[in-house]
Amino acid sequence: MIRAGGGQDRNLDVLRAIAVLLVLSAHVALYLDPSRSAREALDLLGNAGVIIFFVHTSLVLMRSLERTTARGLRGWVRARDFYARRAFRIYPLSITTVLAVVAFNLPSGHRDPILNPPTPSEIVANLLLLQNLFGAPSVMGPLWSLPLEIEMYVVLPILFVLVRRAGGRRLIAFTVAAVVLAGLYLVVSDLLPGLWRVSVFRYLPCFVAGVVAFRACQLLRPRLPAWVWPVIVLLIVIGNALIPLHVESAVYPRKWLLALIVAGFIPLVTELGPSLFTRTAHQVAKYSYGIYLSHIPALGLAVVFMRDELLWLRVVTGVVGLVVVPVFLYHVIEEPMIALGTRVAARLSRRHVSVATLASTAPVP
Repeated sequence: MIRAGGGQDRNLDVLRAIAVLLVLSAHVALYLDPSRSAREALDLLGNAGVIIFFVHTSLVLMRSLERTTARGLRGWVRARDFYARRAFRIYPLSITTVLAVVAFNLPSGHRDPILNPPTPSEIVANLLLLQNLFGAPSVMGPLWSLPLEIEMYVVLPILFVLVRRAGGRRLIAFTVAAVVLAGLYLVVSDLLPGLWRVSVFRYLPCFVAGVVAFRACQLLRPRLPAWVWPVIVLLIVIGNALIPLHVESAVYPRKWLLALIVAGFIPLVTELGPSLFTRTAHQVAKYSYGIYLSHIPALGLAVVFMRDELLWLRVVTGVVGLVVVPVFLYHVIEEPMIALGTRVAARLSRRHVSVATLASTAPVP
């Protein structure tokens, strides 16, 4: 793998592509009215995709902060640069999605294909991506994970400072501390009123796994051959779905273990070479945010709302919704907003960095 902050990492493209395809495949299968046991397995597969997203996101953002540091930014200025870029990356498409779902009464999930109109306060919570803190339901199923990412963004610059020069023992201690803190939260969240809303702590080890993997990639030399990477990830995910764990108290530790195992292999596998497979994975990863946010309305329209239409028309609608719409959303909303966020962050930081430094360093994506 690439050990520096910059450059395209094909292994992480594959990881992100697997994550979004797990979520998509699980939700497609749920529309086929599977048995209860199959539904439970599909829920585990879809949730595994989200957990992998958490690991991938935190690792990639650690590298983004590393590149920001290389541009000469430190302290609050570095954090502000990070926050500005993330806001322009996440909010434009999520706001568009929330407004579209509410305005056009789009399907919100396979279990509740027709949305009950949300209250104004619930709409505001969804627009801000703070549903958990507001105690409000998400207007669409996949939106549940975005507040957790937003809240984790707040502390990622601090975590970056804590781990960027850490050794192996400190990384282990850091991981253990995250698991202990998350475990304590699970114990006391039911006892203290309102604490359950700060649900990001339930997934703290999942995000920390990516943070630790970032530093481990700089410390360890990969020894496993590149071709095993997608095989390892899929075996971990399938094993997680097949192992029966019906104890309620094991629900979140199971997610932490999945995240930590995936993250643990990241620094051990050699970087994949360029190929049709990695180029395809890069394209899927590129459009993954749009796929994640648009696939539920697309499936609902094709499978539920158009149930009485001709099959070919439903198939075309589904393909357009799952393939064409994410590409359209990326080029019309995501890409321009990413570029705007880069310009805004650069303008905010210009007085803190020399012009020569800014000119010689590529912008952080």
